[in-house]
Amino acid sequence: MTRTVPSALLLVTAITAANTSAQPSPTPARKLDIARHGCEYVSRMEFSRDGSVLAIAGSGDFEPPDGVLQLWSVADGRHIRTLRGKDADENFALSPDGKVLAVPNYRADEIVLWDVPGGKELHHLKHADVCVVYFSPVGNVLASISFRAGSDLERNDLLVWDTATGKQLYATTSQPIIHTAFAADGRLLFWGYDWRLRCWDPMTRKERPPVVIPPDTEGPFTPLPSGNEVLAVDSKSGRIRLHDVTTLKVLRGFGEGKEGLFTTTSAMFAPDGIDPTDVKDLVASDAFTRDGKRLVVGLDSGRVEVWDTATGKRLSSFDGPKRGDGVSLTEVLPDGKHIMIREPLLGSDGSEVFKGRSVYTFDGRLVRREPDVRDVRFDPSGRSVAVVRWTPDNGDRPREHTVTIYDAAAWLAGGAKKE
Repeated sequence: MTRTVPSALLLVTAITAANTSAQPSPTPARKLDIARHGCEYVSRMEFSRDGSVLAIAGSGDFEPPDGVLQLWSVADGRHIRTLRGKDADENFALSPDGKVLAVPNYRADEIVLWDVPGGKELHHLKHADVCVVYFSPVGNVLASISFRAGSDLERNDLLVWDTATGKQLYATTSQPIIHTAFAADGRLLFWGYDWRLRCWDPMTRKERPPVVIPPDTEGPFTPLPSGNEVLAVDSKSGRIRLHDVTTLKVLRGFGEGKEGLFTTTSAMFAPDGIDPTDVKDLVASDAFTRDGKRLVVGLDSGRVEVWDTATGKRLSSFDGPKRGDGVSLTEVLPDGKHIMIREPLLGSDGSEVFKGRSVYTFDGRLVRREPDVRDVRFDPSGRSVAVVRWTPDNGDRPREHTVTIYDAAAWLAGGAKKE
């Protein structure tokens, strides 16, 4: 059974520097038969970092009402396998090469590591009440964070594991951890209500001396791809600022802070409608281009701004799609040329029924708009995109989800036709 991660408790970031030269070839449009393998409603999907595997978590019309977790080969659309019940949780994580799957098993108070190609259990990592697991972009390193409900709400356990051996590399217990982030070199940054920025070094496998967070500075302390600078927010002005990662000295700021900034880099300000169990909703790395040279910011006013991270100068500004609380989520696509904006749409009863997507160039030209999709995910190589849609309403049975993989360039160009 899936547990919901408290939205005010945890923000998770994984920053990567991907090498696209060895990625699989682009796939033609291919509809995945997820219903045949027990999934009718998709709650989360994620590509492995190399783009070879697509994992889909969801549920179906069966008893007991446990979930399913499907694995698909991106290159040929082949179904690899489906996990069910206690082995299927939407808070999963795929290793960068797509060969290891980490899934929390709440009933056994452990994390199970699966061999994706072979379907065998590799290791059982003992960690109770885990709410999130995620891989480092380099090496065989997995981080897991627990949330203990009840009277002990003020503590979290952060554990780091060697997935090749199953051995624990690091453990810490602190006040609620608000944000964690893997830098491109594997350093793990995290902070909580003790207001200290802390860092675990994969080279020494030890924690570096913590840095006291200044009173006027709020997270999420998202590292740039270089890992030498982190992004934070000035709590007084609302300006986004870059800080030195070792001292938190302010290096430069962006904007005037007059409109009330809302960005993927500050998901603590997420509006209603963002699903806190969807890890992708809380990923801040997508606010940067892959080279770290540009930052994309969404404002409460509905405008989208692009900034030069080296100079702090604004490069462009344009009006994006807007709901009452402004742009809900901005994401820089892997090609470094497009921005995708998630735009929840409201039904007649005020409920959120669709989560549309609009794609713009960096100068504000609308490239593609999909108002009635449930989800759109690009693989980190930028070659493929997976789209979740609803089946047509036939009146006799409830609408279900479909998943189709497209060539990313063709989809952006409008070549991927709706089904």
